[in-house]
Amino acid sequence: MDSRCHVIDDTHLVAQAIARGLSHAGAAAVGLQIDCVNAIPHSRGVGSSAAAAVSGLLAASGLLGMAPEHLGAQALSDAELVQLAGEFEGHPDNAAASVLGGAVVTWTDGEGDRAQYFARRLKVDPRKWLASKINPAKFGERSRVDTTAVNVDLEKCSVDQLRRIAAGEPIAVVLAGK
Repeated sequence: MDSRCHVIDDTHLVAQAIARGLSHAGAAAVGLQIDCVNAIPHSRGVGSSAAAAVSGLLAASGLLGMAPEHLGAQALSDAELVQLAGEFEGHPDNAAASVLGGAVVTWTDGEGDRAQYFARRLKVDPRKWLASKINPAKFGERSRVDTTAVNVDLEKCSVDQLRRIAAGEPIAVVLAGK
């Protein structure tokens, strides 16, 4: 479904995200005209609000990167984008996937206004898992993995394990499911 926004004021999530991204960097863009198209269905649990927030933050970052000499700041880093988008959502889950792409692991330190949101993209090679299912005798049954992995049962991981996964350290983790 194509949702065209013809008039966007400061109550629109994309406009709020642009303003927040710019203000985070100490900049502003008065009189900015915004036209957006959102093809992600609203109120269906598929991350449309996270995508809108990230879109606005990326637009702000693009403005900052295009004119740092006029706006007095540089483009926003991925860590800043995850933090700011997480603030809109109250958690970094969908926002981090929108910023980093692919499979991500996210976590939050603190609560409320002091919450810090973190995310790391997981290095996933589905060919290894698939090969183990097609020919387990040759490739081994992969019930434990000595690297970061998708389908990790994060509820069973300790905070230390999550930080190690996010840092890209090889650790043995139990995959979710059987």
